[in-house]
Amino acid sequence: SNMSLLLQTLPVLLCDAAVQALPGSSDRALFMRGAAMGLLPTFDCNGTCSKYRANASAAPEDALAILSTHGLNTVRLRLFGPDAFPNNSYADLDGVLAMARRARTVGLDISLDIFYTQWYFGADSYYLERRTPPRWRNLSFPALVDAAAAYTTTAMQALAAQGTLPSSVQIGNEIDCGLFHNWAGQPCSAGAEVCKCKGNWGNLAAVITACSKAIKSVAPSTELIVQLGASKNLANGDLYDTLFTFYTEIDKRGAPFDAFGLSFYQIWGGTNVSNLCTMGRLATALPDKRIYVIETGYPNKPGGHAPQDMKPKPEFAISAEGQVEWLKAVLYTVEHGLWGRGAGVSWWGTEYAARCSGDECAGFWDENYVALPVLTTRAFGPTDPSNPPVGGVICPPL
Repeated sequence: SNMSLLLQTLPVLLCDAAVQALPGSSDRALFMRGAAMGLLPTFDCNGTCSKYRANASAAPEDALAILSTHGLNTVRLRLFGPDAFPNNSYADLDGVLAMARRARTVGLDISLDIFYTQWYFGADSYYLERRTPPRWRNLSFPALVDAAAAYTTTAMQALAAQGTLPSSVQIGNEIDCGLFHNWAGQPCSAGAEVCKCKGNWGNLAAVITACSKAIKSVAPSTELIVQLGASKNLANGDLYDTLFTFYTEIDKRGAPFDAFGLSFYQIWGGTNVSNLCTMGRLATALPDKRIYVIETGYPNKPGGHAPQDMKPKPEFAISAEGQVEWLKAVLYTVEHGLWGRGAGVSWWGTEYAARCSGDECAGFWDENYVALPVLTTRAFGPTDPSNPPVGGVICPPL
């Protein structure tokens, strides 16, 4: 009978529902309210010596737990390439797995940024950061693509095995000039650099395609994000077609990705939150892509590039309150103003407390590890479409 059939299938249906309801399970309907917290293990002894507090009278607890109870739903983690230096071990695979377990324990989703390279510092740091890892530097290009895909598969399988699959993955970090920049003396064909190596889009698309397939083979519903450092080009209306060319060139060559990932800061060249409306042309050209502000920040006090590099002037006060205003304006614009494509916002440098990142003082805790208003007022919560905050915009129709 129909009733006995229903009773037979009910456990399966309930089981499926339970899987979907797990904290952090991949759900495209989830608007990302995220925070990059990759360095946290180096600040809190891998969670064993946390000083972070939800308010001045609260006991210290895991900073991730504070995020989870103050309106955030996602933690963004970075995975470096296969040659992690000792001081970068927090972002090797074991470090990422440990942080993913911590995040899932407090009900946070995971967004993973696979750098494939190291975070080097020095005169040529931009290129070094995206240089082909030393152990892969002498591989043929097809073998390099295979190595990157295998590295991706290994990471995804390890995350899957412990029940912490990310809901989204970025292939590279701010890859405006591509990935696997060739070493001195190597031809452009050895890597997937696209700034010095004009027209190398085919190689970059090959890398993105192979890594995308590796991710989807383990986690078909994980969203693929391609991230660019977009602040200046959003502010100038993409005057030189930089953003437009990048995304349309890789798309033309069949590179599969689900979303644009924008780094958007005033210290790096943004002028105001309405700059995000520059994405209209790309949203029209590639109508199936969602839009993340995958990195943003705003200073709660002067330091680093703030205020001197914030042109023409800081959009909001450089204060704990100004930080709240920037976040609310960005959130509102992405949630309601980007033609229904806005997918989420993630803060960068969130974990900084006793000291600042060097770029700006944009952490969510003060120097005594007490939560700032950006947390205590739950500024990361949903915004009211009918009540725009100062600076928040509904972009013109496409």
